[in-house]
Amino acid sequence: MRINKLSFIAILFSILILACGCWQDDYSIMSRNAAKIEKRYKSLEKMRKKAEKKNKDVAALLEKDWELFCQYDRMAFNSYYACEDIAGIASGVSHGICSNGMSENSLLLYEAASFATLAHLCGKSAKVEKHCRITRDMIDESYELLLERQKDSYSYRDDTLHTWTLSKEQKQDSIRKEQQKWNEWIDYRNKIASELPADVRDDFNEGTNNAMRQKLLQNKNQYNGVGIYGGDVIRCMLPQDCTDDELLEYPSFGVVQDIYLEHLDDNQWENWKRYRVYVNEE
Repeated sequence: MRINKLSFIAILFSILILACGCWQDDYSIMSRNAAKIEKRYKSLEKMRKKAEKKNKDVAALLEKDWELFCQYDRMAFNSYYACEDIAGIASGVSHGICSNGMSENSLLLYEAASFATLAHLCGKSAKVEKHCRITRDMIDESYELLLERQKDSYSYRDDTLHTWTLSKEQKQDSIRKEQQKWNEWIDYRNKIASELPADVRDDFNEGTNNAMRQKLLQNKNQYNGVGIYGGDVIRCMLPQDCTDDELLEYPSFGVVQDIYLEHLDDNQWENWKRYRVYVNEE
């Protein structure tokens, strides 16, 4: 079948429109997710300010708690962008969606830590999830596994399109700085718990444990499942709704993935290398 020049142009134009539509869909997904995350953050901020206003005696404690969390959060973003090659992160739209994923990770931590306590201080009731005790040793071990998984170098591109190489040592330094800020935040929460009103102290302590549980889950997944991931990642990572037993028994994403890759045949291996990253639209 022969295609004349006008038909060829029309087909090419249709393909371009379709491609643009796909990019627009990606940006639309990214924008919607960002808007949802921002809305949840604003709701928490509004609740925190209301709690501080109604409880002047603990206002300074709540404000300091938020400040320390923000310091940790900045370090978490820094270490993520330094080590994101672990999860095979792409650039462009993918990069933006991953940023949304990191923002949601942070939101989940602060919600787990503070939502019930803030609700209680505002005169409302909120059910606190109760889980097994998470210890500092568990968190430290998950950080050590993350440190061990770093590669020697990576070509990193930031928003200014500058590219440079990060060594294994530089990445590990970034993770250690994050860990330091994480410990400062959790240590502060443990320190001030006794200074809070007795009727909210239990909620606060459970919130600290729940934040540690969420952090353990995130560390064990080793930056995977943050906005962008493939089917092979889903099979290897720990899901958000895992049980306590599943969380404690799960070694780390790197260990599970190594076992998974050992059982791939040649065709599956080639597909894994080629298609391991895609946009998760759910």
